[in-house]
Amino acid sequence: MRQGFLEQHLYALTLTTALTTMVLSPFLLSLAPRLNRLYRLVVPQREPLSTISMPVKGLHDHVVVVGYGRTGRSVVEVMKRTEVPFIVIESDHARFGDCARAAGPAIWGDATLEPLLVAADLEHARLLLITVPDLGGIRTIVERARALNTDIDIIARAQLREHLDDLRQLEIYEVVQPEFEAGLEMVRQVLARYDFSPADVLRFSDAVHREVYQAFRGSRPVDDATRAVAELRRAALALDIEWVEVGGDSSVAGKTIAETAFRTLTGASIVAARHGGEIVTNPGPDRRLHAGDILGVLGTTEQRSVARALIESSVQAQA
Repeated sequence: MRQGFLEQHLYALTLTTALTTMVLSPFLLSLAPRLNRLYRLVVPQREPLSTISMPVKGLHDHVVVVGYGRTGRSVVEVMKRTEVPFIVIESDHARFGDCARAAGPAIWGDATLEPLLVAADLEHARLLLITVPDLGGIRTIVERARALNTDIDIIARAQLREHLDDLRQLEIYEVVQPEFEAGLEMVRQVLARYDFSPADVLRFSDAVHREVYQAFRGSRPVDDATRAVAELRRAALALDIEWVEVGGDSSVAGKTIAETAFRTLTGASIVAARHGGEIVTNPGPDRRLHAGDILGVLGTTEQRSVARALIESSVQAQA
């Protein structure tokens, strides 16, 4: 009987332990990066640097990529093809090995440690690209990077949309939020299947995209050169392309671009025209516009608004 009593208690203890582990594991895993950073701050680190393919003369005007996960790997592949100089910092040894076999210059270690950023020649870098998901780690990397290079532009990945406000306070040049981008693409597909015109789908998605990321546009004018870049960037955002569909009763349908006096009346330019399955870029003045065409209109916000009104106005309204 005592044997049965012990077995019951042992079973209950095992079940309690299992349930406690299941409940606490996500919480403890979320604390792991923070505890690791705290340990590294309190305990002096003496880890030797492990590097691959480092140029003898060092790097200059390059991109420092933190993280060789799916995002980092995709970016590195493009930079290799376009011959943009870069170096990768990766803390996972398996990914570091993948980088060694497929990529280029890389350092194995934690990018929150200043010696690794120094080894990556961050002082002479043009851009810092942070692809790791941990918000606390991003904050530490940004602080260390700013101490080494006050002028460097930083692009970061926001794992959650809720992180955007925190990253905005760090005055990061640009932020990409993968979940938002994926969701926006799904919205485009939904609208397209509910008979929204391609022009309306693009107009809506572009407006949402600008709204979410607007706070990061030109948010860091420091000196005259940086201020000039910020102003040019804002101008580039204002000078955008909008897609507008030519309706069946549109006043421009059946006319050539020259006959519509499009440029004179709106100040905008038609830089592309989709007719059927064909897209023509930079159509000439003798290009005839047809009902159902989708026009790419380039201009400022005000110019595009006037152009849209002209294209969507009916023949009866102008009569």
